Amino acid sequence: MHVLVVENDLDTRDLLYKALIDAGYQVSQAKGFSEAQQLSGKHPDIGLVVVDLHTCVRLSGVEMAGEMRQRLNNSHYILTSSDWDALGPACPDDMTMLRKPYGKVELLRAIRRGVARRNERRRFSVPKRLNRRRA
Repeated sequence: MHVLVVENDLDTRDLLYKALIDAGYQVSQAKGFSEAQQLSGKHPDIGLVVVDLHTCVRLSGVEMAGEMRQRLNNSHYILTSSDWDALGPACPDDMTMLRKPYGKVELLRAIRRGVARRNERRRFSVPKRLNRRRA
């Protein structure tokens, strides 16, 4: 599974990278939205995105995920934040909230759940070409 980590704090990004690599994931890193957009264009196989809600000044993590869906329509998004009020109880089916501070165990648990939710959505989704009516 290819994971994209979007985090503006270098130390946090490096810790996430090491934890995910050690767990057997392929990992790409971005420090902001424009880098994340570029990487999502180069790597359409990205299946999961870990993004801090406050990485981008222009967009929130939720808005960033919405923008990235155009390229990564089968991905799952894990949104992280230390602002507990920013993480509401309800979120779209393709998002998971992870409150900071979290450890390696919580991160990997969220990743596994995100992968499972992504796979479940993919299993039950109908390919677009089957939805088209014949003229």
